[in-house]
Amino acid sequence: MNAIISSEWLGAGVAANLRQARAARGYSVEDVAETCGLTVDEIDALEAEQDMDYRKLARVAAAVGLPRSPSLPR
Repeated sequence: MNAIISSEWLGAGVAANLRQARAARGYSVEDVAETCGLTVDEIDALEAEQDMDYRKLARVAAAVGLPRSPSLPR
């Protein structure tokens, strides 16, 4: 596993942390999809841990304000 996502939220379960961060900001799945340029289906797959594409995770993490790892590509 590449360490490009902050271990502060990756270790506890990606799906739960994405959903919690999104909900804490009051964002819908549609809001996040529009903000980061992914589809609703892609966000749903990430939140269900069906897709673990680190580039997509990084985009969603940025959209919902999760901390970036220093090694995260820009």
